[in-house]
Amino acid sequence: MAVAVAALATAVLVGCDAGTSPPSATTTSAVPAPAVLTPSAPEVEVVPERGGAPEVLELRVVSIVNPAGQGVSVGVVLETVAGDDGGQSEYDLGRVSVFPPDRPSNFALRVPEAAVRDLTEGGRQATAVLHLDPASAGRPLDEPLRLVVAARLRPA
Repeated sequence: MAVAVAALATAVLVGCDAGTSPPSATTTSAVPAPAVLTPSAPEVEVVPERGGAPEVLELRVVSIVNPAGQGVSVGVVLETVAGDDGGQSEYDLGRVSVFPPDRPSNFALRVPEAAVRDLTEGGRQATAVLHLDPASAGRPLDEPLRLVVAARLRPA
């Protein structure tokens, strides 16, 4: 248990941009239309906005409704798809945990070099598959719980 808590704390500290204020009117234009994750609809595909070399996927929890304070995490898989040959690759970018569990957060996930090449040299399109999970295995998520999330690819 202590190892799991330490690993979770490390993931939160490494991935979370705690010094960032909530989105303002000037930064919201850079964030694509948000998607919603709930226990009854735990997975969503998002086409991230792109700006520059796609070295980092920025995941923003724009808002969260979590009155029970449930521990929640979001798994992120980046899919790249080629238009011409239809080839597809998947890259597991990892999992982030929202902490405190009722506060919007920003996370930065490193995009693997192979995915960056796919997106820049290969001209592939990107889709981020987001999956809502409990932060602790074996603890199902209960309603009401709602995360509004947005994603964008950007330079490091």
